[in-house]
Amino acid sequence: MNNQWESDQNRLNRILGLYGFAWRLALPWLKKTRRLRRGFDQRTNVHHLTRSDIWIQAASAGEAYLASALIRTMMPDHELTVLVTTTTPQGMDILKKTLSPMEISPHISVVFSFFPFDSPDLMDAAVSRICPGVMVLLETELWPGLLASLNKRQIPIIMINARLSEKSLARYQKAPWLCRTLAPHIILAISPEDARRFRKIFPQTTIDTMPNIKFDTVMPQEMETNPGNCLLPQNPFPKGTPVTLLASIRREEEEETADILGQILFQHPNQVVAIFPRHMHRIDFWQKTLTALGLSWKLRSAITKPVLPGTTILWDTFGELKAACFHATAAFVGGSLKPLGGQNFLEPVICGAAAVTGPYLDNFNWVGQELFSTGVVNRARNSREVVSHLCRHLNTPPRRQKITSKGINYIRRYQGGTQMAVNTILNTLQSGKK
Repeated sequence: MNNQWESDQNRLNRILGLYGFAWRLALPWLKKTRRLRRGFDQRTNVHHLTRSDIWIQAASAGEAYLASALIRTMMPDHELTVLVTTTTPQGMDILKKTLSPMEISPHISVVFSFFPFDSPDLMDAAVSRICPGVMVLLETELWPGLLASLNKRQIPIIMINARLSEKSLARYQKAPWLCRTLAPHIILAISPEDARRFRKIFPQTTIDTMPNIKFDTVMPQEMETNPGNCLLPQNPFPKGTPVTLLASIRREEEEETADILGQILFQHPNQVVAIFPRHMHRIDFWQKTLTALGLSWKLRSAITKPVLPGTTILWDTFGELKAACFHATAAFVGGSLKPLGGQNFLEPVICGAAAVTGPYLDNFNWVGQELFSTGVVNRARNSREVVSHLCRHLNTPPRRQKITSKGINYIRRYQGGTQMAVNTILNTLQSGKK
């Protein structure tokens, strides 16, 4: 066993040497990369980092919401410092927005930083300064430099809300010795299938399953206790008029979505359609497209009173999609007509809108099939079926309360993952202090 361990460590050291060299070569290029410009000093230095009890790494926006849920659920009986890092500006904005002192336990001090580049020397210096009692990785982030530094110091590593595809499993199985040397200590996987895959590459790791934290975050408390708080200011939708949302539309599916828009307006000309591009820089495309189609349209930011039936609203303001769902008769949720993983179709369901998706929902397999098999959500095979489903809901609007009730009851059955993860983190931290 010792010979195997020494052999693995020697191979790891050689690999880390090459890995660090690659980082040094890439640094000038990385410095010129626009999306890395913000926080570049934090990404390449450790002088701002200090001792923290818990270090949580949240790669981007989705993981930032998970990290926020974990920290807001923590109720320690003593002072804790939690460092939460992220790789993207979007992740940082979400963390700072959702983790104000009013939102968390008075015993918790939260420190924000961009995640250091995984160059082994830099990461070793970062881990040395932070010296966390426990490291928390969200979903599937396996950084060699980070894991090697943590394992060298015997710092517990917990993977929360962990998932692993068959494709990723096959890739990791090509280097079993590397997985042995970089293995986390605890993995909480979101399904038995994910747990089974993790056991194949980390046989010595403690692996269990947990409910997906996203079931806890998809339904904010105010949506249950005071849904009026979620309604739109300066409501642009005329009373009694059917409303269709084309939500979270990605660039790759814009042409098909424009065709869907034309067809549903042809069949139901007196409705109001609201288009929510997934990324704001696509607003210009939609302005040109709506004009070319000869449609009556307005920017959301320019609307001060309800629009006329037959108007298409191009949504150019952030943060109002969820509230718009409360006014919608039906909603097509994008990112799903092309193999892009899908977007969150649970929000319109909770708000009482009839939800329609395309066929590609790989990022939402965790939701399960029940909502589709019972007809709460319609999964179309193509854009033609999207039109068919939307028009059917416009012809015979479903009962909002029935949709909401089914959606909320389904989600409640799978909640509790956040508390389970928090218990594991705090228990591991406490065990390390004994």
